[in-house]
Amino acid sequence: MDRVGDKWSMLVIDMFGRFGTLRFNEINNHIGSISQKMLTVTLKTLEADGLVSRKLYPQIPPKVEYSLTEFGRSILPSFAMLKEWASENKPAILKSRAQHQNQRRLKTEKIADRISSVCLYKARKIIILLFYNISPG
Repeated sequence: MDRVGDKWSMLVIDMFGRFGTLRFNEINNHIGSISQKMLTVTLKTLEADGLVSRKLYPQIPPKVEYSLTEFGRSILPSFAMLKEWASENKPAILKSRAQHQNQRRLKTEKIADRISSVCLYKARKIIILLFYNISPG
């Protein structure tokens, strides 16, 4: 589940679901922001899990095509439901995320205020002690 649930695997499976059989550079171009190494690792992992098949054509230069297996295609309806759910709930997710960030910001500000108050209190104490030539201790 962790392999199918990772960012790149989901995107690659989605690409195959939308475009069918693809070559390495076509996948890379559709996704855009994935490194060649990460795409290679992702494809090898999906192939090892039985979700993607790799077909090598014996020609020069070598031609390799990737596609979903029947097993891999069986996950597409679940992906479609997940994408639909995410689309329908995007406003609620964004609102919750903003509230969470605001709460964290307020907590950080409170902590900073406490630290500032403690530092100010200690600074006043030291100034008074120095003013009266009392050694702090």
